[in-house]
Amino acid sequence: MLMPYLYWLLLILFNILLFWIKDVHSSYHEEQLFKELFQNYNPLIRPVRNVEETITVSFSIALLQLISVVEKEQVLKTNVWLQVKWKDYQMQWKREKYGGIQSIRVPPSQVWTPDVVLFNNADGKYEASFKSNVVIYYNGDMNWVPPAIYKSSCYIDVKFFPFDKQTCELRFGSWTYDQQQMNFTYYTETEKNITIKDYVVSGSWDLLEGPMFIQQSSSLPIANNESDPSSSSIAVTDARLKKADGRDRVEFVCRLVIKRKTLFYTVNLIIPTVLISFLSVFVFYLPTDAGEKMTLSISILLALVVFLLLISKILPPTSIVIPLIAKYLLFTFIMNIITIFFTVVIINYNYRTSRTHKMPNWIKRLCIDILPQILRMERPKKYEKDDNIHVTEADRAKRTMLNYMQASRALSIASPTAMNNDNATNSNDNNTTNHYDQPLELKKRHSSKKKHHHYRHSSRRHQQSMNQSSTTTDDEEQQLTAEEVDLLLTKEAFEAAEDLSFIANHMRAACHYEEIRDDWKYIASVIDRLQLFIFFAVTAIGTLKILFSAPELLKVVDQCAILKKWDPTFNNATCTF
Repeated sequence: MLMPYLYWLLLILFNILLFWIKDVHSSYHEEQLFKELFQNYNPLIRPVRNVEETITVSFSIALLQLISVVEKEQVLKTNVWLQVKWKDYQMQWKREKYGGIQSIRVPPSQVWTPDVVLFNNADGKYEASFKSNVVIYYNGDMNWVPPAIYKSSCYIDVKFFPFDKQTCELRFGSWTYDQQQMNFTYYTETEKNITIKDYVVSGSWDLLEGPMFIQQSSSLPIANNESDPSSSSIAVTDARLKKADGRDRVEFVCRLVIKRKTLFYTVNLIIPTVLISFLSVFVFYLPTDAGEKMTLSISILLALVVFLLLISKILPPTSIVIPLIAKYLLFTFIMNIITIFFTVVIINYNYRTSRTHKMPNWIKRLCIDILPQILRMERPKKYEKDDNIHVTEADRAKRTMLNYMQASRALSIASPTAMNNDNATNSNDNNTTNHYDQPLELKKRHSSKKKHHHYRHSSRRHQQSMNQSSTTTDDEEQQLTAEEVDLLLTKEAFEAAEDLSFIANHMRAACHYEEIRDDWKYIASVIDRLQLFIFFAVTAIGTLKILFSAPELLKVVDQCAILKKWDPTFNNATCTF
């Protein structure tokens, strides 16, 4: 009964012992391999058989993330993996001799590694931040993939900000070896672009292109034309690639072409600025008597100053070019200043009167007769001009006196003297004539125009007055002189007529004052309407011209489509839809 259990126990112990022995042999082979490889190995010497030979380093980078682009400091921050591969003839072994081991991993300090650094570094960290192990294969291939977070200097062209496209470069090269000692080649011969298999899509920038190329001073063309700016840039590059001792060096350049995502800036910067610029136009639509024109203009001006300060904190303080958004803010700022100037002029015109200013004929002709017809402005009927506006003051006074005379005759106003004479003779007179039919005693002003009246009681004059009063028609009254009009009025009627004439003249002067004042107000409203149309047109044209000058304004970028076309194996959570 115990034999089957004992058999299975021995079988299990045998398997455990077998695996332990195999593991011991594997560790033994690896230990022996390390001893043999690094027995006489010097990590400070280039792994070449001949000193004159050039070691070739296959290089590339794998882009993981565009962390940030700091425009003010002109720095690009990226998270990358360096892919470095070279061949070391001393790191070779036969797999059969060492238990079939195909690869080993060693710290980079124990083997020779190329001193590849980022030349255009911006924070002083030229090498990889983490020294990962080097993978050594049995045929001598060395593969090293250290991760790094680089801050590289990049010229930020803010001409079309925020609709800009930037081109940044990461320039790698050997710090000590020249072109004859170490040269670069591509990590994968068929792939000359940056690896984006594990790239995380940025929320601020679109990655458009990522070419890689090797730049050698010997391959650069000779600059003969000193006036050509491209020739001068080539000369500068050639001088940079030459070391102090005159030997040439080679650089591996990784170029990133990125485009800014404009949604954030459109919502938080462009749209508010455009709305503020058009709001300043409607200052001219606000009635002048409301008293808020200057308040609105100054408030808009302060808002534009705030936006200018915000832009100045984002963009680098460069004097090479003016950013697009700064141009538009400056344009809106200038338009607002001009708006304030015209608003002051309009307010000044609105509060002018006939007592302070005399209206020139050309202003009256231009702003009352011509411009309202062009601007489709219709003045209320009460302000239309009278056909008899050119009637002289003497004719107007005469017409007024005639009107008063007719009113007094209709009311049959009699003098006290005439009424007393009528009462005295009424008892002796058996006729049925009423006292209102008795002749009126008339007065006549002296030539000195003093207020002394002389009454004449002769029956001839009374009868003549009655005959003249009874036979005078309206047409004849129009032809009477002022002296003849005075003869037709009694003392009380004349005094009442003078008082009414004074009141009428005062009211006429007040109406004339109000008419001139309303003309100035109307001129101010016409200028308001004219400036509304002009400023609206200028603001609309300026907005379209400035904003649409950006070449990438209407270009829609499909980031996922570009990355999948770039690398078919690319797969990111933001693109799975």
